[in-house]
Amino acid sequence: MNIFISSLISGFEENRIAVKRAISILGHKPIMAEDFGARSDSPQVTCLRGVREADAVILILGSRYGAPQQKGLSATHEEVLEARTTKPLIIFLEANIHPEPEQENLLNEVSTWEKGLFREEFSSAEDLFEKSLKAISQLQLAHAQSPVDPEGLKKRAITNLPKENQNYFHSSVRLQISIAAGPDTTIIRPAQMGSKALINIMSQEALFGNNSGIGPIFDRQSGVNDSLDSDSLCISQSQNRDVHNLVKLSPSGDILLILSMPMQSGGLPVILEETVHETLLKGFDYASWLLAEIDNTQRLTHVVPAVSIAGASSAGWRTIAEHQASPNSMQSFGMGQSKEPVLLSPAHIVRQSFALSSDRNTYVEDFVALLRRMWKEQRY
Repeated sequence: MNIFISSLISGFEENRIAVKRAISILGHKPIMAEDFGARSDSPQVTCLRGVREADAVILILGSRYGAPQQKGLSATHEEVLEARTTKPLIIFLEANIHPEPEQENLLNEVSTWEKGLFREEFSSAEDLFEKSLKAISQLQLAHAQSPVDPEGLKKRAITNLPKENQNYFHSSVRLQISIAAGPDTTIIRPAQMGSKALINIMSQEALFGNNSGIGPIFDRQSGVNDSLDSDSLCISQSQNRDVHNLVKLSPSGDILLILSMPMQSGGLPVILEETVHETLLKGFDYASWLLAEIDNTQRLTHVVPAVSIAGASSAGWRTIAEHQASPNSMQSFGMGQSKEPVLLSPAHIVRQSFALSSDRNTYVEDFVALLRRMWKEQRY
């Protein structure tokens, strides 16, 4: 692996050498600004290119923030923002420091990122060396299992969505979220699948949403059923003998969420964009939490989400404001023309980026935009 070392250089020479030594001992290639030599580009452009070309990034943070660049952020801050959505990121925080105000903001930012990222304090260069060996070895093990197959994950995410003849649901409009995780491996052993402990934590989080973000994905007034579908664990809720909420977890870590969405009453049948946004955000939050629970060492490094809406082919798509202004108007109404799922391009996401609530918000906005575009597409 090529591993980029991101930190201030001045005053951090011993720490950078310690990390470089750990990378080299394990047979990987360190990428450091000190080794770039004379380039035609600016140092920061060169460093950001180094981040993009690396397989992973090690971030070392101390008390000093560094000089702001053109965008107002330090070079290190720009590097971590570049890395966090595309590369595995290992973060080391110097212990017992008094950070500058800007650095304190950066430290607070990385310290509030959700679990699943490798993050640890160090007290000396030798301590950093030992902890770097451990972190890189863990990352190496995750990558050694099998390579990520983006096209395979994309195909699996689509395949895992319910088929036309799978009558989980009958009368409700539902948001369907399929998340395929890779590389392809077994995360949950047969003895664990269906265990009471796993069923209980999945059910509690679905009902109450204490750990996963903005709220529950299930109705608190209804009970939760559990079952095994082939080798996958399902928890669900029923209403009028119809299943109306479902979480399906496979041994490989793939997740299927099917969540009922209320239709706007009065006037023409319509799906409200704000409802889709809220339901999708809750679903992504739950999926991120569940991945962290079943794979806290990040053996799964990438995910591919696929999203579709079912049971609403005769409904229109509007915002709350549009519907309130003209609930019976057909102008720019747009009917759902397709049941095809929507995916990002490229479809695969680095798992650690999906674990960050701020990045998940961005993905939700993009998926809502894709669904809106598909729903309002006119066919002649």
